[in-house]
Amino acid sequence: MPRRLTIIIMTGLLITGCGGGDDAIKDAGSQPNSFPGNKNPANGFSEQSTGDSSNNSGLEQNEIRVTVEVPGSLAPDAERSRRNLRLVQPDSLRVYRTNHTLNDLGSVDVTRRTDDDGFTVLKLPNGQPLAPNIVIEATVNGQTLRGLATDTDRDVKINPFSEFLVRDGLGGYSQSDYQAALDCINNNTDDGILCLNAVAWRTLSDQIHDFEIAIADNATLSSAITQLRERSDLTRYVDDMAQLATLPPGSGETIDGENVNMNAVFFGLELGSTQLIASGSNQAGQWGLLRGAEESISDGARVYPSKTFTNFSGSGILNITGISTDIPYERTTLANFPSGNLDYRAPEFWTVNTHSTSPGGATIEGQSRLRAGRSLFQSITGEGSSQTLGWTRNPFPLDGHLLGGKSNTRGLVASYLSGTKAIELGGHSGDYTRLATQEESFSGIFDISLAQSEGFAVTTLKEEYRVVSFSAQLSEESSPRFRADSYVGKWSRQSGTNTEQTYKQTATGRRISRAIDGTISANDVVNSNRADLVISNRTSLVNDSEGGLNEQDTGRLNLDSNSSLGNDLEQLSLAIGAASPDGGVLAFTLDNPGDGTGLLMAVKPPATGKEITGTFQVQGVITGLSQDENRLQQWQNAQLAIVAGGATTLTPSGHDVSQSLADGSLDTPSELAGNSLNLTCNGCDDSSGQLQFTGSGVTLTGYSNAGEDVMVLQYRQTVGNEERLGLLLAYRRQESAR
Repeated sequence: MPRRLTIIIMTGLLITGCGGGDDAIKDAGSQPNSFPGNKNPANGFSEQSTGDSSNNSGLEQNEIRVTVEVPGSLAPDAERSRRNLRLVQPDSLRVYRTNHTLNDLGSVDVTRRTDDDGFTVLKLPNGQPLAPNIVIEATVNGQTLRGLATDTDRDVKINPFSEFLVRDGLGGYSQSDYQAALDCINNNTDDGILCLNAVAWRTLSDQIHDFEIAIADNATLSSAITQLRERSDLTRYVDDMAQLATLPPGSGETIDGENVNMNAVFFGLELGSTQLIASGSNQAGQWGLLRGAEESISDGARVYPSKTFTNFSGSGILNITGISTDIPYERTTLANFPSGNLDYRAPEFWTVNTHSTSPGGATIEGQSRLRAGRSLFQSITGEGSSQTLGWTRNPFPLDGHLLGGKSNTRGLVASYLSGTKAIELGGHSGDYTRLATQEESFSGIFDISLAQSEGFAVTTLKEEYRVVSFSAQLSEESSPRFRADSYVGKWSRQSGTNTEQTYKQTATGRRISRAIDGTISANDVVNSNRADLVISNRTSLVNDSEGGLNEQDTGRLNLDSNSSLGNDLEQLSLAIGAASPDGGVLAFTLDNPGDGTGLLMAVKPPATGKEITGTFQVQGVITGLSQDENRLQQWQNAQLAIVAGGATTLTPSGHDVSQSLADGSLDTPSELAGNSLNLTCNGCDDSSGQLQFTGSGVTLTGYSNAGEDVMVLQYRQTVGNEERLGLLLAYRRQESAR
């Protein structure tokens, strides 16, 4: 399992991943590669990589290898590759310059050779470009497929995914968009890449091949492209990254200071299908709950959910903020069989897994909007058991909000959709091969990271907080089999010492549920008042300079009932969370029989209220229950526009995933449909109190934080016979000039 990567390793990967065009590519391309050749490099599985294989062994300076994969209808007898494609040698290859029109603007002089495995190797005169302006075109059985020469890992794949990127990514640019991308690239100097967005196309051309989308067996090239266009997670990723590449030079900022280490609070609500525990059935629908957790490793050390920002602008090489993430997590699932039978699996069945991103750069747009394309490392569980599983995850666009902005970064708040497949592995450690896919799922993720503070004292916590929660619970033995809860209220401090702070919770709750017999219910009778919530430090074990372990309070917290657990790392609490250094924002992953598993956000309210107006970007996760379906929505780039007097427009946007109860089938992510909704805000004239937006059958209830740049909102709606409940995060946006 990938662990914390050192800054030195991360720097090297960033430079390799961000190099391009001229000297940067020459330097990377001149380094020898000792890995042996492999006839089908796409058939292996490694936890040290993302989903995309890299067949770059034996390449000389400025050389790239071309791997061509086609749908089965074009080469039914060819060897299978990843994603149900066929690995072929093209009938012909040509290389030419292009732009957003996709016209042939003239051939590129390349030298070519065939390697020992029969792959074509091309040598580009100036190395790989940063700009999406060189196309490699392959012809197979009369069909033409294209790919961009910008792929980071020097193994340029030409397949339906690269063709989609050429057609809809590059081909989706206007002339002004294309020129803006070139302006950023041309802004760089011989001393380094000063405009981060210059490498966006290199990242995009590489990461699109991390998507685990199986092309249909009988697909033509045209129908394969249509299939990809129907996947909102893929299309939004391409759109977001292509748009990021058009930000003008100078618009991308970095964090102030050298680095920020953060405690991560992680919760995911998962909806999918499984054959792994289907007990004779073809497939079963499945809910899952993901919770960031501590993991014990050798010699008593522990891995804690964490994120690190690093400022590379001082290196003179990269004007970016580097991000690395390592989040161990526990998983709970409930399979729903078409027969009505249920199968519950506790975290002990699944063991601890990991949500770890490959090192990469991000840009800060304006003062507080952090944007990046992120790929996740694969992971392996069950090694040495009867079934070894490889977990591979789709990339996602990270579009989060920096608490305190770039100058005083206290945390990052974000939500996104994460797609995952569990694949049975054959072979042995170090030489695994992919077998059958056992699970496919999609998770609406909350990723709340709060800056660590050495020697954090609980006396920093505030007198009052406003709180909003969202959680779920699964059961196969007692009704309901699935329930989702959310409460909205406040905490008032009752007493405090140097080691613990006690709060009284006053809140109102909402619950939607599906009974064992399938009956749907929704009610507000949820007991959410508590008189004895105790917050204390949850001490971390950290490495010292001599290789030992020291106890340290960094802002990680216990949330308990009645009494503090203090520094006992082995005991569980109602929730484990973290605080921002100033104590203004708290986040907890709930995990207890009363609340289930979920997220609780607590924010200090504004000291003096004023009217809230402006435009907010909205992200979050919503679940829906109807008689026929389970539903998961992840909102991304939705908008909440508030004008004086409280008139509000809510424009939904994001992903919609549904699952049929009749046969367990899963509808993969599609665009969240819906027109703009007219709402009225009660309380927007006083930001220090409760805010409630109502209208069009929707109710949003919650609070603003002290900085009045974030709102935390409960979402509730009834649509026909479907009940919906969720949590939304709204960030005030000030866009960069274009």
